[in-house]
Amino acid sequence: MSNIEGFNVDLDQWIVKKLYSLIELDEEARKRGEPASRPYVLEGQPEAEKLTTFSIEEKYRDAVDAAIKYSIDQSSKQECIILFFDGYIRLKGVRRDAFLYQVYSKDRKWLQFAQAYRPKGLFRQYKRIGDLVFVGEVENPGR
Repeated sequence: MSNIEGFNVDLDQWIVKKLYSLIELDEEARKRGEPASRPYVLEGQPEAEKLTTFSIEEKYRDAVDAAIKYSIDQSSKQECIILFFDGYIRLKGVRRDAFLYQVYSKDRKWLQFAQAYRPKGLFRQYKRIGDLVFVGEVENPGR
């Protein structure tokens, strides 16, 4: 079992560890002044993993769409995939900005997790709110 709020399904511990390490990488990028919300896809398994990032020089939505398409294409070839992008969720009827992590592992539907955040001013991009939460299963990756 994991210690992710609202999540009570067994999940490969490598995936759980990766989710938390990716959140920390996003936090470190923010501290360096880099965009923490660049869409990316982590694929593979513990022995061989690959991180692919998508350019946000044009429209952010185009980068997210490219990451989603890439994730779908890779799902037939990979054991595990973690798709990340910036979006929002509704918690108790309130819309919250959130970093969304959609996780795929063989023989399982896509699972969505979210880390809510509060946008900050010019020099601080965001502040995390609460813990990583399990949102639910999704048929296909994306919004």
